[in-house]
Amino acid sequence: MKKKRIMKTPKHDMAVAARFKEFRVKNISKNSIEAGLQIGIPQSRISRIESGEQPVTMPIIKVLTKKFGLNSDWLLHNLGKPTDAAKKASSLEKSMQLQEKVDSLITQVKILDVNQTKLWNIVEQQAKLIEDLRNKLK
Repeated sequence: MKKKRIMKTPKHDMAVAARFKEFRVKNISKNSIEAGLQIGIPQSRISRIESGEQPVTMPIIKVLTKKFGLNSDWLLHNLGKPTDAAKKASSLEKSMQLQEKVDSLITQVKILDVNQTKLWNIVEQQAKLIEDLRNKLK
């Protein structure tokens, strides 16, 4: 049976792991399960990142930057502050963005409903024409 090799995590990566945890606790959730749901990754992956077993990947960093205002330079190189105020959207801004998306979806549904009604009218007209033609052929 082959033994699994456990690699030691470099000191720099442990510092990144510690900053990741600090950011998660202060800006996302103290609960790693809840944080995982918000980030879109399993809680087990958060644990592996925070213990240094796994690195923080670029897709995760992008989510943290976009959704929670993470300053990636701080996370990776300890430069600046944990959050980039210019990128961090306030709750009000997030609510407004969500409302715009909902309004857009409602408009699209209304348009689809109108088009569906028009389509059914055309189908009914065609069915009537077909029935009329069948009756003439008899």
